[in-house]
Amino acid sequence: MLFHVEPSSWSTGGRYQRALKQRNAALRSGRRPPWSGQWDPELIEAGLVVADFRGRYLTALGPHVAAVAERLLGQSMEIGLLQGWSAERSLDEAVAASWERDRERGLTHAGPHRADLSVRFAGAPSAGSHFQGTAEAGGLGAALRQLRCDAALGSRVAALLVDDPAAELDSGI
Repeated sequence: MLFHVEPSSWSTGGRYQRALKQRNAALRSGRRPPWSGQWDPELIEAGLVVADFRGRYLTALGPHVAAVAERLLGQSMEIGLLQGWSAERSLDEAVAASWERDRERGLTHAGPHRADLSVRFAGAPSAGSHFQGTAEAGGLGAALRQLRCDAALGSRVAALLVDDPAAELDSGI
């Protein structure tokens, strides 16, 4: 949904994906630096912009998700972004630190392509089967609120296609 509210994220994401593919191909080729590291500056530059777009979008989306979770589930729901590299390092430090591992395995281990969405219900991570129905209801509500958030951010092109949403929800929800 990000490219609906931030159109330049599409081209930046493409730049990042291209740099990532080229860097991974160079890593698999077995060539030594500087040839195999020539894609690092583009990967880092575009990766930081992608991460910033995502972070700002989730910051805007967070209150919408919290409101619908409270209404539907009667409990708090927080979303966050695990950025894809250690929070104690900058992206360029993380890429440099993982160089040997990247070379050995032929792929890049640090960057926004490794990002993950974190979801917490009532302050606890949403893990395990006891969160399944809650997570599904929260996810459905979050998707609905995402449309409202996108409209508030200026998107005029948003749609939600849902196939039998009740089939996946617990009967008590």
